[in-house]
Amino acid sequence: MKKRKPSARPPSSQLKIEMKEREETQIQLEQQSSFLRSFLDASPDLVFYRNEDKEFSGCNRAMELLTGKSEKQLIHLKPQDVYSEEAAEKVLETDGEGVPP
Repeated sequence: MKKRKPSARPPSSQLKIEMKEREETQIQLEQQSSFLRSFLDASPDLVFYRNEDKEFSGCNRAMELLTGKSEKQLIHLKPQDVYSEEAAEKVLETDGEGVPP
């Protein structure tokens, strides 16, 4: 029968350490996310992002005020669902402008 090498820490102790590290990382992530959200919402510029299907995935407060829809309401909508046909065409034409390749 093979003997197990004693580990430096019992498994339960190691698990507790890993859980604490994960909790601390989660708190840091939430703080960074909150900071980014407040930064975007403070901007008077329209900020929005869409997925490959041209559906809105998120936006800032200025975008919510312009459209009269909350971020949750905008998610999965396309420009055609939010703007007039003419405005939606302009938005789609300018996709990628101002964004470095």
